[in-house]
Amino acid sequence: MYYLLFHLIVVPPILCGLARKMYSRPLGAFFLPGLLLKIAAGWAVTAVFLYYYGGSDVAHTFEQSLLLRDILIESPLRFWQFPYDMPQGDFYYLHGFPDLTPSFVFTCKITAIVSLITGDNIWLVSIWFSAFSFVGLWLFGSELCRTDSGLKRPVIIAFFLVPSVAFWSAGLLKETLLWGAMGLLFWAILRLAVLFSHVNIQPDGCNIAHYYLFPSQQPHKRLIRMHVAALTTIAAIFAWVILQVKYYIFAAVVLAIAVYLLLQWQKRFWKVFAIAFILLPLLLWGLGKLHPNLSPDALAVAVHRNYARMVAISDADNIIWLDLQPDFISLISQIPFALKASFSVPMPWESGNLWRKLTGIENLSLLLLALGIRLPQHRPYPVAEITAAVILTVTLAALLTLSSPNIGALARYKVSYLPLLWLLVCSSNCFVRTLPFQKLKTLF
Repeated sequence: MYYLLFHLIVVPPILCGLARKMYSRPLGAFFLPGLLLKIAAGWAVTAVFLYYYGGSDVAHTFEQSLLLRDILIESPLRFWQFPYDMPQGDFYYLHGFPDLTPSFVFTCKITAIVSLITGDNIWLVSIWFSAFSFVGLWLFGSELCRTDSGLKRPVIIAFFLVPSVAFWSAGLLKETLLWGAMGLLFWAILRLAVLFSHVNIQPDGCNIAHYYLFPSQQPHKRLIRMHVAALTTIAAIFAWVILQVKYYIFAAVVLAIAVYLLLQWQKRFWKVFAIAFILLPLLLWGLGKLHPNLSPDALAVAVHRNYARMVAISDADNIIWLDLQPDFISLISQIPFALKASFSVPMPWESGNLWRKLTGIENLSLLLLALGIRLPQHRPYPVAEITAAVILTVTLAALLTLSSPNIGALARYKVSYLPLLWLLVCSSNCFVRTLPFQKLKTLF
């Protein structure tokens, strides 16, 4: 009860103060309504999993987090070591854990920490998870809008108003934690790119170009170093979080960021391809050292294993059938079919339950918007950003469809790339860019 009163009395004034402070930002007017919308979506996710699905992922995560919270209170060291290096007396905790996979245990550990400030209230835990996801998306979207004011409408639609994105990136889910970390990582990378590209912008009233033009001014040089150190630390922390939650998404993110930074550094495409040809094997080797399943052959075996497991537990009419074998050549050959299914299955005229119909309507809407893509004339294209977003979207769309061919499960998992896909489509759609948002100016 005390935790609920604290959230009711203390948190709202802080939020109102933050909303006033953020109002001058590109998406500042959307901060408070967007956050409330994300919190409401998180509560909807919690209600659906608890009362419609009978618990499932949300309930299991919360229940296991309570066991981990007990360990955390007794010994923080044992908490972080669980379940890999435990004293003999701690093994009784394992009987309460139906899932000891590293990513699930990590999510439960984060939930256990949040439970300490929410009094083990699942609805309050949902608020904090949803707020984390919103902050990541909002900062990432604000940074995109800072470089191109024309992206405001597409960002708001793609990141906050698409139903599946709003729903599946909220509440007590891995995807919520994932998008909070991804948004903060992308925000930090974009800010670092600004620092090193001498772009004349003014974040927080500081003219970055001024620091580069007058390097002899020591206070400015120290401020730049502190700024770079802080952003690098943020990027490293949230990259580690992504690795802990879903290692294959981490690999796709690292690949996209590497391409983005390479294109920012070198503008000539033939040099980019030459450098990428040399560095790509090193990148793949490094990813394989970070996680054993990230080497090409091991990845093919892991994807096939997940594919076979999903086929075994799913109904035949709910499966995306692929001719996948446990080798890298087969994995590559099935990518075109996986991409087609990822972007077009299901459609609203296909049979299925309400969730499948809603997903089909969203897929059809995205397809129709894609037909209206028109590249704007007489303006420079953000080649690095577009290329990185396309690489991340295509890589995740292929991997997720190959490893999770269940149509219902894929509707949830594809949220890891869906905001970027919608942003790519909406930002080039002549209809979306001219929407009369002035009628909604009280919100936007």
